[in-house]
Amino acid sequence: MFFIIGGVILFLILKILSVPFKIIFKLVVNAIAGAVLLLIVNLFLSNFGAIVPLTNLNCILVGIFGVPAAIVLVIYYAM
Repeated sequence: MFFIIGGVILFLILKILSVPFKIIFKLVVNAIAGAVLLLIVNLFLSNFGAIVPLTNLNCILVGIFGVPAAIVLVIYYAM
């Protein structure tokens, strides 16, 4: 009997916590994709003399906002 109650409680706890983990996972994937995009763009633009500096602020922006921040930084430093 206690196994069933424990299983139900464990199921409810995991169900409640699964939504935040999905959101955190999406944010982490977006941040990693933004960082990889920024590094690839730096490798490509370094051939033309333009580069997006990897400052603390730029890294924080890409870490929080991901790919959109990387695109904005590339446009900002390309002009």
